[in-house]
Amino acid sequence: GDPTLRTRMIAPPANLTITNAGGLASFAWTASTEAVLGYNIDRINANGSLSRVNTSVIPGTSFQNASVPFVAGAQYMVRAQKLQITPSGSFLNLSLGTFGTAAGGGAPPAADCLGVAGGTALPGSACNDANACTTNDVWNNSCQCTGTALVPTATITPASSTTICNGSTVVLNASTGTGYTYVWNRAGTTISGATASTYSANASGSHTVTISKSGCSLTSSGTTVTLNAVPSVTTTADAAASTVSAAASGATAPYTFAWNTNPVQTSATATVAAAGTYTVTATSANGCTKTAAVSITPTANNTACNGLRTESQTTWGAVSGGSSDPAAYMSLYFSWLFVAPDDLTIGCGTKQLKLTTAAAITAFLPSTGTIAKLPYGTLTNPGATYSNELAGELVALKLTLKFDEFNPAFSTSQIMLKDMVIGSGPFVGYTVAALAAEADKKIGSCTSTFSLTQLHTAISTINNGYEGGAEAAGFLLCNGVPKDIIAPEVFQQEVIISAFPNPFSGVTTLAIHAMEEAAHTTVEVYSMTGVLVQQLYDDQMPAGGDLLLQWNASGQATGMYFYRVTHGDRIVTGKLMVQ
Repeated sequence: GDPTLRTRMIAPPANLTITNAGGLASFAWTASTEAVLGYNIDRINANGSLSRVNTSVIPGTSFQNASVPFVAGAQYMVRAQKLQITPSGSFLNLSLGTFGTAAGGGAPPAADCLGVAGGTALPGSACNDANACTTNDVWNNSCQCTGTALVPTATITPASSTTICNGSTVVLNASTGTGYTYVWNRAGTTISGATASTYSANASGSHTVTISKSGCSLTSSGTTVTLNAVPSVTTTADAAASTVSAAASGATAPYTFAWNTNPVQTSATATVAAAGTYTVTATSANGCTKTAAVSITPTANNTACNGLRTESQTTWGAVSGGSSDPAAYMSLYFSWLFVAPDDLTIGCGTKQLKLTTAAAITAFLPSTGTIAKLPYGTLTNPGATYSNELAGELVALKLTLKFDEFNPAFSTSQIMLKDMVIGSGPFVGYTVAALAAEADKKIGSCTSTFSLTQLHTAISTINNGYEGGAEAAGFLLCNGVPKDIIAPEVFQQEVIISAFPNPFSGVTTLAIHAMEEAAHTTVEVYSMTGVLVQQLYDDQMPAGGDLLLQWNASGQATGMYFYRVTHGDRIVTGKLMVQ
């Protein structure tokens, strides 16, 4: 029938135009004069049939879609659509059409990704990349047909360093996903049983993992694991010296050592106090470790212990009654061994006590009363205004340690006091030097696990137990490092000479003591070639007298020098080493 014969007519749109917008058809028209739902566009094919352009009603008065290319001469029709409501029901009513022709030259339709002008294979549209291991294939902006991989990545992430010690492992983590299966490989060879997402590698080589899903696989790049050698450790024990030793080999040198002594000793040889089994951990330069054990039953070296000397705080603090008592000795040597800025200091951190002169020592010692930590700040030469029995004992011990270390004439023991080992009590295995260091920490409120009373008991036992070299408390084991110092030269028990420090840089002190005979004395320093460098003394020296002579070697070449002491008709020489 005639489409114009209708009971309900809708005002059609008007003025349909089709223009070329970069190869795409751009539609525009004048709206219907009625209120409508929207518009539909149809292309009129060569055989007169219609092909709908839009997939849903167009609400406005223009339209453009990437799937509709501009084709010059193509004919289109636009119609309005309205929801028509009648007493018998409702229906979608279409208006008569308004026609338009795509006119004008312009650029020809753009070719799609398949090279078809005006085709529909455009970026973002579906395609097939012919790869069964991808899904959701689409054309990208470069007209490549790509999909989402079923196995998107295959990577290895080590849980820690891939350089490990022989006998250790490093966990390798593969990328994970739903439905993944794994096969691990080392140096191109499948590792038997390694089918989890993680693998604990314990051998050198390049490791890869092949990840599969739904018959599709992807192999990661290689992750190289490197194994370093672990050292071999041999141990020995010297019962006479009360030492245990370790030697390491077979790995990367140099090696460090740590013994399970208290405190820990970090040299290849450790001094021990009691019988037992000791362990040592040797560490190579690349961080690989090996632990070994050694058993020992120490035997005391009583010969080395002969002549061990300490002094009590009462003795050090006494008023001198002559030139040969300990108080006179302390007054003579203090200023040479305890120099600024350290002087004689006990404590640590923000709590310290400092004594700067021999007179300050005499004024402070003996110190009795409470056993306590030092107050905040630095107490300098407090004299009798401050009392602390632990402080007094620690000052006395530090005096003895310094004199014993730097003046061989102080003690005839073959072992330095600082290196002797405590044989019983809570400090068993500690050297005397380590005990003093622990007391400094505790009295200065730094970290220490020992009590003030424990420290006071141990230090006072040393100070009083070997007083004057005439007692032997048995508290210390006479095994340690022998004195390694240029010893005093003694001739006919008449003159004792010592140099301290030696070796040295800067200034050294020559201490000369005449035992019985007064005589004219000269002291001279010579070079290795016999050239006189300096005369330090030329005068009479009384019997029982003491000389403290300084030689300042600043400006002198490093190397060996000799001192020559002429006392009456006797001559003695000794070595001086300038560093």
